[in-house]
Amino acid sequence: AAAARESCARHSTGWPGMLASTLESLLLRYLAPYVDGISRDKLHVGVLSGSLELKDLSVRPDALALLGWEGLRVKSGSIRLIKLAVPWSKLYTGKVKAVVEGLHMEVTNVAGGSNNSQADLIREIRAAKQKAIEVRVEQLREQAQAMEEGPDDSEKGRGYIMRLARKIINNIAVSLCDMKISFVSERRGLACGLEFPSLDVLSTDRTFKERDESEVLPAGRAMYKLLHLKNLGVRMAPVGTCDLSAAGGYLLSPISSSLQLCHAPSD
Repeated sequence: AAAARESCARHSTGWPGMLASTLESLLLRYLAPYVDGISRDKLHVGVLSGSLELKDLSVRPDALALLGWEGLRVKSGSIRLIKLAVPWSKLYTGKVKAVVEGLHMEVTNVAGGSNNSQADLIREIRAAKQKAIEVRVEQLREQAQAMEEGPDDSEKGRGYIMRLARKIINNIAVSLCDMKISFVSERRGLACGLEFPSLDVLSTDRTFKERDESEVLPAGRAMYKLLHLKNLGVRMAPVGTCDLSAAGGYLLSPISSSLQLCHAPSD
């Protein structure tokens, strides 16, 4: 705790402090509407210290509706861990790491409840659409306000931010672990689930070799990523049932794959 407070004090001023404040605002803006369990105090300390951990979050029932899928509802959903490591002391050369572990979510359709009347369903979908619009408008308003209140609107300041953002993107590593998402429709007697143990997105250079903690230095504005997907599979319950535990096998057998992605602008 003492080390975290010391790190917060060290990075709470200057460019690191401004960027940490911006990151904190972004996390609140794009996470809070969709999950419950975020402690603002822990978020503040974690972002400033460069080591953020959000544990045991609950996915909100209307999370998918807010993302544009108004006909779907999250029946149950949880995230075991969201972890973010930001090396504020060497942001220009260090690696940013983002980890999401244990996303388990069961989704159903809004019309799945047999006790809901048609009028109730229409009202629920309309309310979800209206809330999605309000959330998006608020996100855009806060984004515009942040841009207007930026501490350095000079060409030099904007240029630095753009170069820094590209450096971070070129050196970020993202890991998704233990993902399980299922869809259940009791009315239709249908249940299927998608799962994969891990998906890693790694930053590299034109050789596409995995790098250690060293800085990735691609030429020009090029960007190179490695994607490693492990054991992606889809299960489906027997016809007429909604119990995935009764699924005898896979609709899509677990597959693993590695992809090399390159973005190399010609100009």
